[in-house]
Amino acid sequence: MLLLDVARFKYPPHWVTVGELFSAMQPLDSVTGRPRGFILLRRNTDAPAHASALRPTLDAVAFQAAADALAATALPQDASPLDIVGAFVSHFSGVPPIEWRSLDVGATADALALKAARDVTLTKELAARPLARVVAQCLGGETPQNGEAVALFTAALLAGAKHLRLPGSAALERLDRAVAAEVMGDALAVEIAQLRRQAATLAAFNNQCIGGCCKMGC
Repeated sequence: MLLLDVARFKYPPHWVTVGELFSAMQPLDSVTGRPRGFILLRRNTDAPAHASALRPTLDAVAFQAAADALAATALPQDASPLDIVGAFVSHFSGVPPIEWRSLDVGATADALALKAARDVTLTKELAARPLARVVAQCLGGETPQNGEAVALFTAALLAGAKHLRLPGSAALERLDRAVAAEVMGDALAVEIAQLRRQAATLAAFNNQCIGGCCKMGC
């Protein structure tokens, strides 16, 4: 097999046998306690043709840590959606776990204008969701200063509530029902669907990395 390292100036390309490569992946990583392993990546043929406007700011490890911490939060089974959303917002210290995706350097003025218009439309759609009113309460009310945070937290909850394992199964079921009842426009529905796929992939990452081999349909 031809091994190509991203730091070519430091580790030039060279050939190795499959056995040597497999053996090199077996030592345990000092941070994760797991073998280094490898990841198989392939194109997601079900994804929409256009690039999404939103993306998670968490990697798989941070996502799992957030899920574990939220699942351990002491909330009663009869907790209200406000309590659940409050726990979610507090865990991230008021900083949404998703962000607006930036365009590549060198993007044309038309592309930038189109993106800005789409971002404004999505922000307005998110702000109009019933769930956004609950998020706004947790952030101190609806103000011009926190409008973007309200929109992004709302998107994060619409997309990731299930995979982040929010505390209180009965309360989570009620929140899931409320989220499912949210009526979204086509553009927002596409964005939330893409975020849900990303959340599902992040949530599955640690479960599928077994024995040094990680097989995921990214």
